[in-house]
Amino acid sequence: MWGDLLWDKQELIERHTDQNIEFVGKCRTFVGHIAQAEIEFAKRLRAIVKESSSADDDTTSTCGKVWQSVLQSVNKVAEQHEGTSTALLAQVCTPMKQIMKTKAQERQDVLKQIAKLREAQAKAIANLEKSRKKYEKHEKDAETARIHFEKLEKLESTTKKKEQEARLKWAAKAKEAEAVLRTLEDEADGVNRGRVVFYKQDLPAAYNSLQAIDESRAENLVSNLSEFAKCYKNAMTANIQAMETVQQTAQGHKKASRRGTLVEISTLQGNGASHGLIVTLTFTKDPCVYIIVVSVSVCVVSLFCVCVCVRVMFKRACVEVCVCGSALAFLTCAARFGVLVFVRVKA
Repeated sequence: MWGDLLWDKQELIERHTDQNIEFVGKCRTFVGHIAQAEIEFAKRLRAIVKESSSADDDTTSTCGKVWQSVLQSVNKVAEQHEGTSTALLAQVCTPMKQIMKTKAQERQDVLKQIAKLREAQAKAIANLEKSRKKYEKHEKDAETARIHFEKLEKLESTTKKKEQEARLKWAAKAKEAEAVLRTLEDEADGVNRGRVVFYKQDLPAAYNSLQAIDESRAENLVSNLSEFAKCYKNAMTANIQAMETVQQTAQGHKKASRRGTLVEISTLQGNGASHGLIVTLTFTKDPCVYIIVVSVSVCVVSLFCVCVCVRVMFKRACVEVCVCGSALAFLTCAARFGVLVFVRVKA
């Protein structure tokens, strides 16, 4: 198509094909920067995981297991970003570089071919111009010989010998001019035939070759950009799988089938100012394991309480009885004691 429609637009074709090859380079630079960003992102992810990890982290409870799964999954994501960078460089950047090199060389070869064809045409035209000038010279010499003969012919003093010599010279010059004219005509016919072939066959074929090179470049570039998308699609699939692992681990967390029942009986007696107890219970999977934190008992002044606790295990429940009294009651207060009973029904 280019050869038929753009046969006189070589400058436009050269600029267009050159810009398209440069565009491949622009795409390659873009992908290269993306690959570098992927590597840097992967390094940052690994650094964050390292900063957030500790040898003392809980790895036995389901919450701890989910946390470890998150850390492992982020490491996998980092690994996937590293793989994406490697894939982008190997499957996209390197082929793009090869496209640039190959298509630039093919384009240059065709342009050299066109230059040789144009050079041949210019040489043929230059030779034709030389032949034209040669003919003009011979024609002028022949015309000069004719005029000289006619002048001698009109003079009465001219001898027949001189007249004959002038006639023969004119005839020779005219014959030479005719021979040069035939050569000029043959050369002109050859140049014309060559120009027809050049503009009708050689040049269109060369421009069509440039078009084919450019279309091949575009097809390969589109294929590489599609590979770019494929690399990220694979990365996204791997990232989704990593996060699904976290969700599956989280789904493994099992709560108790029913909540335990806590019965608290608190009796505080004694002389002096009143005082109180604050009790905090933290339950685990074992219904008989919990933590009791006893606050400061207040009389007139702050006095610490001392508790003695006894745990009794039953089949369906465990009972812990604590007897608490003021450790320094003799200073300002009468002795105080309390009885706390905690019952947690086994789930």
